[in-house]
Amino acid sequence: MFRSLTVFLRLFGIDILRLVSSLVSIPWYIRQYFFFIRHQKDSFFPIDLYPILFDRFESASALGEYFWQDLFVAQKVLSLNPRKHVDIGSRIDGFVAHLACVRQVEVLDIRPLPVNINNVFFTQWDITEPNPAFFGIYDCVTCLHTLEHIGLGRYGDQLDPNGWSKGLASLSLLLQPQGVLLISVPIGVQRVQFNAHRIFHPSTIVKVASLNGLSLSNFHHLTHSGSFLEGDLGDFDFLAQQRYGLGIFCFTRS
Repeated sequence: MFRSLTVFLRLFGIDILRLVSSLVSIPWYIRQYFFFIRHQKDSFFPIDLYPILFDRFESASALGEYFWQDLFVAQKVLSLNPRKHVDIGSRIDGFVAHLACVRQVEVLDIRPLPVNINNVFFTQWDITEPNPAFFGIYDCVTCLHTLEHIGLGRYGDQLDPNGWSKGLASLSLLLQPQGVLLISVPIGVQRVQFNAHRIFHPSTIVKVASLNGLSLSNFHHLTHSGSFLEGDLGDFDFLAQQRYGLGIFCFTRS
């Protein structure tokens, strides 16, 4: 019950564990402050109070699923070396940044991008409204942790229970024949966690993709250790019984 409560409150920006950790650390902070005052001999550095109370409990890096996903798919795209690649809705400060270090990246997103980034060419676009200007011109399309949100209104999009399938149909239209589509979505017991995201049975993604001329080339799922394991259709029913996981699907347009 406590774990469920902490997860629920975190949705409203209240992190009980971090709050308790901070409160427990206040005496430590005061001791550290006065020790530093006594031993500081360099008067060029006036001291302001700016307490950071929990970082000492954290590991060197917090490597979550977004980190592993962004790294994994960026390596895939670089190995494919597509002539013309576009990304839809993935993290600018993760996946797109990895690619922009070494190549140009075209980005489409329903949200505005208020800054200019070297090697990133941005267009604001709602993927549920197909735009013929983008049809059939890309040999590689990526869309990471995006489809599950479309139609839930979380990012200012219109409410649409079928928004995700419309989005997947639009992705297929962007591809040239034999073009590659790389997408990631949460997988597990199929449901909507409103208004955060959907979780898919892996077969749901494959079936709708096939209706739009896409053939599954390979599939990977993320393990708890941060490794991506290659799977096949036989894994889908097992993965669909899990509470939550991450699946990466690679499709080819026929």
